Amino acid sequence: MSMGKGKMWSQDRALSAGELPPPLLSSLQSGQKDIAPIYKFVMTGGPCAGKTTSLDRLSTFFRDRGFRVYVVPEASTLLQTGGAFFLDLKEKDILNFQWQILKLQMSLEDSFYSLAQDSGKPCVILCDRGVMDGSAYMTPEQWEELKLEHDLDTVTLRDTRYIAIFHLVTAADGAEKFYSLDNNGIRIESVDQALEIDARTCHAWIGHPKLYVFETSKDYSFVRCRSQYGIPAYGMTTVRYLDTGDAVHLKRVLSAREYSYAVRHRNDPTRNVIKQQRMCFLYKNQSFQIHVYKEPAEVAGLAVLHVQASCENDQDILMPSFLNIEKELPDNDETMSAYNVSKKEGGKKMTAEV
Repeated sequence: MSMGKGKMWSQDRALSAGELPPPLLSSLQSGQKDIAPIYKFVMTGGPCAGKTTSLDRLSTFFRDRGFRVYVVPEASTLLQTGGAFFLDLKEKDILNFQWQILKLQMSLEDSFYSLAQDSGKPCVILCDRGVMDGSAYMTPEQWEELKLEHDLDTVTLRDTRYIAIFHLVTAADGAEKFYSLDNNGIRIESVDQALEIDARTCHAWIGHPKLYVFETSKDYSFVRCRSQYGIPAYGMTTVRYLDTGDAVHLKRVLSAREYSYAVRHRNDPTRNVIKQQRMCFLYKNQSFQIHVYKEPAEVAGLAVLHVQASCENDQDILMPSFLNIEKELPDNDETMSAYNVSKKEGGKKMTAEV
């Protein structure tokens, strides 16, 4: 699975003799084919690392491929937005505060897992942080004391609850000028504090069989309304570009009212509104999407095919015979992207056949 074009490193190890696999894989490996699989992942990282955007993108990615997706909210954020702040806590109260976060996190995860089981469908559970994250906000001695008090152990917490851990490195590491407090009302960390928390959070997960660390990402975005069967979903992404051409972006879900306001008051007079019809299908375990432009009129009928496959080389992609491909574009060619097509100047009509 691709997580963007940024750098990534992973920690992967084989299971030793007698070691049990993560429990969510057990039903698949034991031959119980009547049980729908449930895959549970953690999205973690330092402050301003892009978790919210990544959760949104992964949710869309898996839903488009037929999974029922559940997103477990961050327990710490739920408590703090409800008025439970840790800044004025005395040292003796930190353990109880972190225990309440941990207990709530496990309860939320278990509730979503139960709902996933009841659905009887293949499910993906995406967790906004996991049970080990709290240890990054305590001293090692405090963490050991908390585990001892509540009869917990690191291996069980870290290794048996999740299929994989995705750690997103904070923007404070290498993109300091884009480190922002705007997208999270309770974020208070300075750049130096963000770097320290990022390192400690990543260290908390070392030892998990599938730990992946993502350093940077690229993207472009716009205000968008997507609908299926008449049910709309709205979103807005703010993109900021690095000097190298890389982009840092903040993305959030919009209400219908917010979307309507943005369309009325934030529209760019130099660009057209883009309307597309998207057709999604699978062919030989490869995901295909055809984006057919409806508006503006200059590009109406233009069809752009997007393919996501696990093969390393484009030559290995198996193309359906019923598609008539007029032209192949390299990965870095943005000429037919919605961002470029929306420009009002240079209204050259482009055509493609499906």
